[in-house]
Amino acid sequence: MFNCNNLYNFIKKLIIMQIILDERFQKSIENNLNNVPKEANMNFMNVKKLFPLDRMYVLGGFVRDSILRVLYNYNFPINDLDLLIDDARFDDVIRIFHKENISRFGGLKFKYPGFSMDVFSMNNVFFLKDKPELDKNLENVLRGCDLSTSALGYNLDTRVIYSVGAMEDIHERRINVINHSYMEAAPTISRLILHSDKMGFKIEESGIDYIRRNYSTQLDKKIIDFLNYKEVGHLFSLIKKNIELILF
Repeated sequence: MFNCNNLYNFIKKLIIMQIILDERFQKSIENNLNNVPKEANMNFMNVKKLFPLDRMYVLGGFVRDSILRVLYNYNFPINDLDLLIDDARFDDVIRIFHKENISRFGGLKFKYPGFSMDVFSMNNVFFLKDKPELDKNLENVLRGCDLSTSALGYNLDTRVIYSVGAMEDIHERRINVINHSYMEAAPTISRLILHSDKMGFKIEESGIDYIRRNYSTQLDKKIIDFLNYKEVGHLFSLIKKNIELILF
């Protein structure tokens, strides 16, 4: 029997989480996956053997920068790979890896010269921990991104790209901040400004408002610490300059 409510909910879900089947984007992502550093690729292949491919997603910047290469001919160096695993066995399975690769946040972290790879479980996503009433699924993971242009996922099996507001902002060359209670101001402000500068995207009012509400000079040390952790400490002056342009 035809159910209008089911149809409505299905359409609503499609609107919230856009499904993208664009062969240009898929090829760009696959090309970048095939060109990760040799040592990283070995660990990537090992992880892929442990979990069903249809339960594995590439998230965030890796997907975004692959899309930007197609849309705007940007050729940013891709220096990290984030993998989300939707598998209840995750914590038990990853015990085969060296303790040095077990992240203090849960999951795996691999570091190589100029590249890093993070592998984490749906159960380790901060946004879902912060909101236990939400279903643990990809849509809610993407909704929990701090920056709109990072809300992208790519399934390694189906090659489907998923977006929660990201593609709209990428096409409009803008960045929004999606504010959540678990977010830390220093990383969010830093990433917002660095992404805007890198991509030439406009910081929307949500981002400007976030900086105005959360920044003070007491935050400078945390920003510097974050940038040093990311090995880009020299970019503090760029961030400080952009903050001052927004505040004054």
